[in-house]
Amino acid sequence: MATAEGGRLVAKTLYELGVGEIFSLGGGHINPIYKACAEFGMRRVDAHHEQGASMAADAYGRIRRKPGVCLVTAGPGFTNTITGIAGAYLANSPLMVISGRSGVEENDRLSLQEIDQQGMAAPITKWARTV
Repeated sequence: MATAEGGRLVAKTLYELGVGEIFSLGGGHINPIYKACAEFGMRRVDAHHEQGASMAADAYGRIRRKPGVCLVTAGPGFTNTITGIAGAYLANSPLMVISGRSGVEENDRLSLQEIDQQGMAAPITKWARTV
């Protein structure tokens, strides 16, 4: 049976949904998605801070009237997006934040940058899930 890399599946899905730009700050957890975005010709707009990436994706969504996509790494990378997520939620603007995360098999083992990201996002989003 053929295998597929998760990062490529994420990038392929975004591409098929018409996403052309991703606002981001790189990090180890999301490198496979970064690599695959280049394969699909998606433009990565790099920010100096994750908060800026989330706010830029929010602004993009408000102007274009389609979801702005923000891609960040786990832990502090995700927590730095909280203000941008809350702003988009309160303004009802279309924003999708995709964050890296430690593997679910590592739950409760204090793995690198482990924090309850879904629990933090739930009160300020319409939908928050861990895949």
